[in-house]
Amino acid sequence: MGIVWDRGYWHRNDLQQCIADFAGWRKPDLNVVDAYRVMMKRGPRGVSVDDVNLMKSLILSTDIVAADAAAAKLFGIEPGTIPHIRLAADAGVGTMDLDKLNINRIKI
Repeated sequence: MGIVWDRGYWHRNDLQQCIADFAGWRKPDLNVVDAYRVMMKRGPRGVSVDDVNLMKSLILSTDIVAADAAAAKLFGIEPGTIPHIRLAADAGVGTMDLDKLNINRIKI
C-alpha cells in the first residue's frame, strides 16, 4: 500500500480486491515486512507507547502472499480470514499455505 498514490480510490472500490489485483500486476522480487515495532491499536498513528508491541521480527519472502500470510500468523490472525490474502492466493499470485514453504527462522 505504501506505493499507492490514490488510496481513497481503492477504499471506494473494494479495497481487498484492489490489493489482491495489484499484487498480481507486478510481483516484487523481494517483500519485506518490518514487524519490529508493531502498531496494534489506534493506527495508523497511535496515541501512546501502549499502542505499540515490540515484536522484534522481520519477514522476508519472494512470495508477496506468503509474506502477508506469515505476518498475519505473527499477529495471531489466520491468513485465510483476511480477504486480500485469500483473494490473491485464489488468483495464483502466491501461497498462503505456510506449511508448503521452506521457512528459516533466524534468531540474533
